[in-house]
Amino acid sequence: MSLIGFHALGDHAAFVLYPLALLYWVFPSVYWLLAVQAIALASGGFFVWQLALDHGLKRAQAIALVWVYLLYPVVFNANLFDFHPEVMAVPALLGAIWAARRRNWLGFIAAVLLVLSCKAVLSLTIAALGLWLLLAQRRSFGFLALALGIAWFGISTQIIIPAFSGEEAQAVGRYSYLGDSVLGILQICCGGPRSSWSIYSLRLT
Repeated sequence: MSLIGFHALGDHAAFVLYPLALLYWVFPSVYWLLAVQAIALASGGFFVWQLALDHGLKRAQAIALVWVYLLYPVVFNANLFDFHPEVMAVPALLGAIWAARRRNWLGFIAAVLLVLSCKAVLSLTIAALGLWLLLAQRRSFGFLALALGIAWFGISTQIIIPAFSGEEAQAVGRYSYLGDSVLGILQICCGGPRSSWSIYSLRLT
C-alpha cells in the first residue's frame, strides 16, 4: 500500500491493520506483523482440536488432525510469504464454526467481525459460511452471517474503498471482460444483458 500510495482502507478496507499498528508503540518493527501472522495460524490448531473433539473423535485422532492442519503446505507457505492480513481470518473462521456449534453468540459475532475486518472480499466467505450454517441446521447463525457478509460487501466495495481510493476495488480490473464495476459484474453474473456463460464461451473460442 505504501508503494502504490493507497490509504489502508482504500486497498482492501482492512480495519484490522489499525489495532496491529498499536504494537508499534511497544517496539517499531515489521517483525510484529510476521509474529502475529504466525501466532494466528498456529492458533487455528486449537479450533481444529476443539472441532474434532466436538465431532466425537478420539484424542489421538484429534491430535492427528491438528498436525495435518499445521503441516498443510498452504498454511506453512502462507506463513512464510510476506504478511497478509487475511491470514488472520483462518483461525477466526474456524472459531466462528466452533462458536456456532456451541451456540456461543458472542464468540460467533466476534469471530465474524474479525474476519470481515481482515479484507473486504472475505465478506463473500462469510456469506458462504452463512449458507452452509443454514444447511447445517444453525439457521439463526446462518442468517446472521449471510446478512453481515452481504451488508459488508456492499458497504466496503461501494462506500469505503471508493471513498479512500477514488476508484473501484482493485480486483475489478482483473475481471474487466465482465464489467468495469462491482455492480456491473454482479449484474452480468446474475443474468444481465451479457451472461457470464456467454462471455466465457467467447473467451474460450
